Amino acid sequence: MVASAALTGSVVPTATEVEVVAGAKTLIITLTNARWAETLGADNSITQDLIDGINAGTSPANGWNLVVRDFLTFSDVTRNGDLTCTILFPAFGSYDIQFNETITVTLEVSTHTDGPTIGGDDPVTGDDLKLTTGIGDIKLIAVVNTNLDAAPGLTETPALTVTMPVIVDTNTNLDAGDGGLTETVALVPGLTSASVLAVDATLIDQSNRTVDDSQLALDGVNWEAQTFTPGANHNLNRVWLLLRRGGSGALPGTCTVSIRNTSAGLPSGADLQSVTFSGDDLKVDPVDADWRYFVLTDVALTASTLYAIVVRAPSGDSNNRLLWRIDAGSPLYTGGQRCFSSDSGSSWTADSTTDTMFEEGEDFS
Repeated sequence: MVASAALTGSVVPTATEVEVVAGAKTLIITLTNARWAETLGADNSITQDLIDGINAGTSPANGWNLVVRDFLTFSDVTRNGDLTCTILFPAFGSYDIQFNETITVTLEVSTHTDGPTIGGDDPVTGDDLKLTTGIGDIKLIAVVNTNLDAAPGLTETPALTVTMPVIVDTNTNLDAGDGGLTETVALVPGLTSASVLAVDATLIDQSNRTVDDSQLALDGVNWEAQTFTPGANHNLNRVWLLLRRGGSGALPGTCTVSIRNTSAGLPSGADLQSVTFSGDDLKVDPVDADWRYFVLTDVALTASTLYAIVVRAPSGDSNNRLLWRIDAGSPLYTGGQRCFSSDSGSSWTADSTTDTMFEEGEDFS
């Protein structure tokens, strides 16, 4: 017999960001033709394997993997019997996502057995059942709709249909806006457009949140920029950057983020809009860099036109640097590239091998 699993509980089929922050939600996993390991729920590697298998596809700084999964413990897992276990999620106050997250549950071999011992009874039907081998992981995979305009289609490999929990960010549920913006996120049942817009309605147009494996140093005359190409006409008034400072004693001082036009693929002209911030309170550890959120006055962007996000720390020096996290391996963002200047933005050089960590969009609230 083929082992299978089904998901129920209050996080299925969806839970909102607010609900995850509040906690007290459950995920119930029920096995068929298999049974949970006897010591599941104890303080051991088996329970940790179960927790580690509850994953989001990406790991943003305040997302599921780093805030929820990595802080679940054995005390949050209960083995209710041979067939059922329950994960009770406590409150996670720092959970804060900018995009919907789809959670994949992978049941590692250690967490369950294929059935009772040879000659034992099938735990479901009571019939005799021989112990089978080679079941491997039970992997529940959510097929994510990339345009998010319909209910998520959720399947399991190889033949099990299940309902997966999808964490829905209320920030990305919005009505169609001006300038060609289209609503692309289905609202959570019971959540109206009006209530979402009243909280925070932000459309993210361009984004690069791939793996950050290095960083750029900004100080004095050494400026950095990221070019990008809007996919739709919109008024840019929000920018996110993954930043840190150069060390425990580093004080980059007042830093500036601005938007500029481009010429020949490089930043050009004066700032269209800019905002300043203090780099002195940024985190130091590169593993825990800050996704900083910047509010700018509207900049009207035209689709398919190249623009630049320009960042500098003019009062910094070699001991007081602002650091911008980057993807220097095989960057996947195709709408632009890193540019750098060693003369305070008077001239620029393009670097097609690197992209910075950034997002830009429009807030409608």
